[in-house]
Amino acid sequence: MTSSNKNNLELSKESLRTALLQLMHDTPLHQIKVTQLCQKAGVSRMAYYRNYPSLLALYQDIIHSFLAEFLQNSYHYIQAGRWQDFWLEFFTYIHQHQDLVRIILNHQSQSEILHYLNQLFVPKYQEISQQQQYYIRGIIGLTYNIMLAWVESDFNLLPEDLAQLCQQMIPSSLTDQGLHQFFHPKSDNQDS
Repeated sequence: MTSSNKNNLELSKESLRTALLQLMHDTPLHQIKVTQLCQKAGVSRMAYYRNYPSLLALYQDIIHSFLAEFLQNSYHYIQAGRWQDFWLEFFTYIHQHQDLVRIILNHQSQSEILHYLNQLFVPKYQEISQQQQYYIRGIIGLTYNIMLAWVESDFNLLPEDLAQLCQQMIPSSLTDQGLHQFFHPKSDNQDS
């Protein structure tokens, strides 16, 4: 693929992402039509289907891009077992992107985000006990539910308060057990 084709492909994808978010501001995802999306994005249906098999795939791509940007800048905190710093970075990032987060979470399948987060972090299950697997899933669920409650309460606390709350709820046993080494974001080439 030539550089020009890659640029056009990326431009189409970005236009579709932006248009979907604009439409989701007022319309639930399941009510949005491909024709409506393509008109809003200024791209052809063929360009849409070249990039995405469904609106859900486009929605998942938006979530992935949003979380990938965050993880690129903060995964080192997990690797170092610096959980309070990780949570502070997480809640600060969410706070900075309030409008996007509200739109994403306004979509009726919030469980899609939790499922995505659970799939994103792929523990080396063969190397840890079943109890530790549940512990990792619990950490993901706890963080997700705190974020959801925070968004629903219109960001009534500071990111620092939530980071401290998470730190208190999940004590230093996390780093004592070395569980941080089992959190591995999936790369783009892995199936979810």
